[in-house]
Amino acid sequence: MSIVLDARTVFATLLIGYLIALVLTLAYWNGSLKLATLKVYIGAKSMQAIALYFAALRGHIPDVLSVLLANSMLFIVYTLEICVLLSLQRILTVRMKWLYVILTLASIAGFLFIYFFNNQEETRIAFASVLLAIIFLPAYRLIVVRGASPLARVMGTLYLCVGIWMLIRSGGAVLGHNWASFYQQSDVQLPMLLVLFLIIVVGHTGIVLLMKEQSHRELVRLANQDDLTGALNRRTFAIRAERQLARYAKKRQPLSYMLFDVDRFKIINDTYGHYVGDQVLQHLASRVRQHLGTQDMLVRYGGDEFGILLPGLDEEASAQFAEQMISEFAGVDDQQLPTTYSVSVGILTVIPNARTTMENLYITCDQALYAAKRDGRNRIIRVQEDRMAAVPMKQANI
Repeated sequence: MSIVLDARTVFATLLIGYLIALVLTLAYWNGSLKLATLKVYIGAKSMQAIALYFAALRGHIPDVLSVLLANSMLFIVYTLEICVLLSLQRILTVRMKWLYVILTLASIAGFLFIYFFNNQEETRIAFASVLLAIIFLPAYRLIVVRGASPLARVMGTLYLCVGIWMLIRSGGAVLGHNWASFYQQSDVQLPMLLVLFLIIVVGHTGIVLLMKEQSHRELVRLANQDDLTGALNRRTFAIRAERQLARYAKKRQPLSYMLFDVDRFKIINDTYGHYVGDQVLQHLASRVRQHLGTQDMLVRYGGDEFGILLPGLDEEASAQFAEQMISEFAGVDDQQLPTTYSVSVGILTVIPNARTTMENLYITCDQALYAAKRDGRNRIIRVQEDRMAAVPMKQANI
């Protein structure tokens, strides 16, 4: 025996599903007030609930509300929803945002044209389904993007399947099949309703969990990195650096360590203020990161003092690295900075053993950095691990 439902029951049921999911999302929002994507998502889902309410009242309110306004709102809602999903995985670019704005406006304009000049339900369903498929299909990037979490891949698959289903529904509407419409009773109406309800619950839950993942990543970043420069903080660097020392001690391969700071940084702060001093540190860290390899680690110890661990670099390679990097700061002229600055560097290369520690490397390099300051600043001094006297290296080309 088949069970058929009228359209009002279908949309009322979907509306209840959205309201339940919206309440759960609002409960999560209580502890995530600073998450902008969550605010956008809640706004979109609130708009979606209104659109479904209008759709459920079709036949009892003017069609301009139940058909035209409801569908136009849904175009906006689904665009915002997919943008939130892509944004959570840092896939959404400015160009993609503008493309979605254009696509949404074109969708609404096209639906307006159909409503006023060819107001056939099959035409409306076919047009809306194709546009929704186009909106959802970019979700495939969540499946193929490098480093995506299993949850993100599941969500990408879900939205991709919805997009494919929309294309099938569009074809069904063009061919005149009644199952393509929620307003026409059929044997597949109830299964479609159950699937849509499941998609609502899974989709809402998945996006909230993705937001939870983003919050967790941000907490990890704040715990591991210096907030001003993005460099590793002292604690995280010490843990990771000791692991690298142990690894390279087993391999009996060299690694290098650099300790450096900004010359006369106090004068920059006193002359231009701490805001400019912070800009100098951000500029320095940004320039340094352009030279780092995948295993290299930048740390900010505090103030203007930084360090870099360079696994695998011997004396010659580390010297080339230091000279190339440091030469960029000599008389650097950046429109965002009201002053130029230079740096002094102490550098050390070792083949670590079981007794090598980051504390010893730091103490030794600190003496080389002190020698660079004493000898006139804006230069690189190399020091040997087995002796405490700093050995001058080639001065930075200034």
